[in-house]
Amino acid sequence: MVQNGNHITPFASDQELISDLIENRQGAFDAFKRKYFSMIHALVYKNSGTRQDAEDLFQETFWVFWNNLSKPQFKLTCQLSTYLYAVAHRIWLKHIQKNQKSSLYIEQHKGHEFIDEQLEAYEDYEQRLVQLNTALDALGNPCSDLLKDYYLHNYSMDKIAEKWNYTNTDTAKTQKYKCLQRLRKLFKDVSK
Repeated sequence: MVQNGNHITPFASDQELISDLIENRQGAFDAFKRKYFSMIHALVYKNSGTRQDAEDLFQETFWVFWNNLSKPQFKLTCQLSTYLYAVAHRIWLKHIQKNQKSSLYIEQHKGHEFIDEQLEAYEDYEQRLVQLNTALDALGNPCSDLLKDYYLHNYSMDKIAEKWNYTNTDTAKTQKYKCLQRLRKLFKDVSK
């Protein structure tokens, strides 16, 4: 988690921000707003809205997100920015229709297609991550940890050789290659 004492920094990931919001950490909402307000403001501004409209839309979007977050069945299957944009877009469309501001324009079909494509892409991505984690679990240790050290923790081959007590980096590379081949086979089996 990216924190400075009990304060949240603006560089928190989506999951960290969500966790900070749920745990009601000091500065969590401010960090959330710093990260996502400009996106909603751009949507409103592009469609002849005011700063106050953007503030109101941000609040409404946040409350929809917050209410869904409190539901046990809610599962975020895309990037938080994609989800928030989709919610804000729908709320803004309703606002426009309610106020009958015919001079305002949102590219409904194009926007919805883009959002639907993004949601579908992230659902596919998340499904593949689940499959990859299943394959990593089936792979077991030490291969699973060795691959995580290399790909997730960005350890150099020298550091891996030292950590895993390999005689040299060539031995570590060979072991990494063998583990990766086993993981690929497991991933294909899980993906079927």
